[in-house]
Amino acid sequence: MGKLPMRARLATTLGGAAGTVSRLAGRGDGSVIGGVIGLRLEPDLLALLAAGRQVVLVTGTNGKTTTTRLITAALGAAGQQIASNAFGANMEAGLVAALARAPDATIAVLEVDEKYLPAMLTATRARVVTLLNLSRDQMDRAAEIWLLARRWREALAAADCRVIANADDPLVAWAAGQARILGPEPGSEPGIGADEQGTDRHARFLDAYADAGMAWAKVVGSSMALGRALLEAGATEDARRLAGFLASAGEESAAADLQAELGKAVLAAHSEQLKGISNKMPPEEIEKSIKALRAVLLEVPNNLNREVNRLLVPLAASIYAIMRRRDIEIPYTSRVEHIAAGGVAKYPDIVTISLDEVAAEFEGLC
Repeated sequence: MGKLPMRARLATTLGGAAGTVSRLAGRGDGSVIGGVIGLRLEPDLLALLAAGRQVVLVTGTNGKTTTTRLITAALGAAGQQIASNAFGANMEAGLVAALARAPDATIAVLEVDEKYLPAMLTATRARVVTLLNLSRDQMDRAAEIWLLARRWREALAAADCRVIANADDPLVAWAAGQARILGPEPGSEPGIGADEQGTDRHARFLDAYADAGMAWAKVVGSSMALGRALLEAGATEDARRLAGFLASAGEESAAADLQAELGKAVLAAHSEQLKGISNKMPPEEIEKSIKALRAVLLEVPNNLNREVNRLLVPLAASIYAIMRRRDIEIPYTSRVEHIAAGGVAKYPDIVTISLDEVAAEFEGLC
């Protein structure tokens, strides 16, 4: 690393001090706050710290930290000091802190968040980039991985670096397809898999694959937007069918997310009725409450069953009170008294069965 300008040296010093204070205060390892402060003082600090070093970037959805540590250990075996953010602070501030901690290291192995790769590649002028995989791991990211792959492809095509790509991931292979890597010399005979024009068929296949993926991602993204619009309009049945379509098309994650939003919408629509459930309700309110609970149980995620199960107790108590007022003989097999006494509290997994039992005895009163 070359000699830093005065402003960059000040930014590095103050950032390091902030990181030390953070560690002493038990607020983490200081790798983020130190980088944040340094970048506030010198926005180009990453590029300045990376200058003169051989930088290896590691990115992907999964395995970044482990791979970064493995590469660091392998290179460190040669006895050289390695700058690395091996603890996972993988955005710009984390990279700055990692380089600042090792000012004499001529090699850096840096984990990078997949969304930040193009910018970090430009700033660090990395010599090697390792691409692991791309997969959707969060809600609303159906189209995002295809957009990320396109940004990777554009950034790598313009960069002067070697690329180590996971060829088992078609999207990663496509993203690395235009990188400046070792290949046949100009004028050499086309290799296996090339057509008469010397075009790589595999690359063309990956292009077509990516285009199809982008088109499908747009379908999934548009379906999610349509689902939300349907929920806002109160068309829960249509939203349910749309979630079913996504599930049948293999988009289980998107379908589950839409189903969760459907559950929240139904829960919100019936919230006032649910809040009014008590152990002293008249028959008409009991009937409304049963309908509300059935609608909610049809849509809400299983992790909300316990909350619904809790409401069965006052509901059953209201029904039991009516039976007592009417001097109705309560059979030994009745579940109302048992549920009213809290007998279902430990069994939220059978809440639908318990509600059906309570509803059946209530219908027998009417």
